[in-house]
Amino acid sequence: RELITWMRSNGAFVGSHMEVRLEDPQDPWSRYGVFATERIKRGEVLLSVPLDLMIEGESKFYPNNDLDCDLIYELLEEIELGDESHFAPYVRYLKSIPERVLPEAWSDDGRELLKELLGENLPPQRSENKWHELYVTGCDGADDQFGKWLVHLVAQLGIDEGFLVPYVNFFNHRNGHWDNADGDLFASLDQDQFEIAWFSSTTAFDNTFKVQATRTIQPGEQIYISENGYVVDGIQMLDPDGYGTADMFRDFGFVEDLPQRWSFEFGEVWRDIHLKEKQDGSGDIE
Repeated sequence: RELITWMRSNGAFVGSHMEVRLEDPQDPWSRYGVFATERIKRGEVLLSVPLDLMIEGESKFYPNNDLDCDLIYELLEEIELGDESHFAPYVRYLKSIPERVLPEAWSDDGRELLKELLGENLPPQRSENKWHELYVTGCDGADDQFGKWLVHLVAQLGIDEGFLVPYVNFFNHRNGHWDNADGDLFASLDQDQFEIAWFSSTTAFDNTFKVQATRTIQPGEQIYISENGYVVDGIQMLDPDGYGTADMFRDFGFVEDLPQRWSFEFGEVWRDIHLKEKQDGSGDIE
């Protein structure tokens, strides 16, 4: 609640027609998600966060490093500022996120067991991104436990354009009919700093990150944003590069609910296997 109050008092729109709660209110160990509290129409804005409420680095272009060093150092600076930080409520929330969510942050024994289970055929064959190694060698970062937590947090929660956006990670991922919202950065960015708005939109650039409903959402329904899909004319399309369930497990630390996409290499050809439910919500696989 502190985070939402801070956001609203600083110009963000957080819809009153949704709430963050446990998926199963009777199970304190179930994960949190965002749920509609009333009917939401297709195209309705659920969340709008201005740029000055996002943590960002000075540069967004790293030709020799997949890691956004500046974003990590900016977050580190805000953490060191503590209550003096403009982002203090958001930083307090980020600090509450536990370590060891990503597989590469697991114990040595846990990572070795995962590699044994995957063997030579099961994806992801590259089960670690080695973010902390990149942080130490490419960003001159600290080689300690706090450094690991910091870089894994940014790798997990940072959006592609190089920002940490408050509230956005409360939305869980799911594909198929369950996918009912989409998030995009609507900003005219400085090309001199390689900050390029690469997408097109009918919504005017107003320097915000917006989440909008892609279909009608009923009261009590969970609001999902796909990590590897997008909606065109009401039909969900998946990224054509084969990015799927195993990759999200490696990059975000969760195994997605059905439907799932698994990519396997047969000889020199990659083929996708899609696991779907016979009927939405049944849990029975086709």
